[in-house]
Amino acid sequence: MARRARYLILAALILSLGAGLSFFFLRGHLLKRPELLLEEAARRVDLRLQDVDYTQISKGRKEWTLKASRVDYLQQGEMFSLEDVRLLFYHPSGNDVTVVGRTGFYNRREGWIKIVGQGRVHWKSGFEMTAESFTYHLESRDLTTPDEVLITGPGLRISGRGLEANLAQMKAVVKEQVQTELIPGQRG
Repeated sequence: MARRARYLILAALILSLGAGLSFFFLRGHLLKRPELLLEEAARRVDLRLQDVDYTQISKGRKEWTLKASRVDYLQQGEMFSLEDVRLLFYHPSGNDVTVVGRTGFYNRREGWIKIVGQGRVHWKSGFEMTAESFTYHLESRDLTTPDEVLITGPGLRISGRGLEANLAQMKAVVKEQVQTELIPGQRG
């Protein structure tokens, strides 16, 4: 019995050593050729597109346009990963809204688009809103953020934390720590 235990321990040590050496040589090979790591990462992406310009049309009317320098589609989660993102939301009044950011995600299944990294929102009427991230909910046309937000426009400056805005109704509520400054001499 003791002899059998020694053989099992010896076999386990040899297997461990073999696995360790295999990992060492494989790691060394991958470090010498990092493009292999990039190829493996690219294999996990189902579709990659460059310079995308996509417009969503509903009932014969443009709803929104998505522009991105790169889009990766992951079929498993019906998720799009976006880089250098620009979203244009068309408003019936003509006061269209543009949202821009460094990166983003579009989840088709759940119906939202999230912009992350120096998010900015521009209205044709001259108002601008900034936050680290924004999430746009396609069905409700709500734009939300839990982050600190700054809204500026002709004669007005509002800051606070958290935001819920409905782009269809052109209404917004800053949730917490709200500060409003009226700037004399500027008109809307």
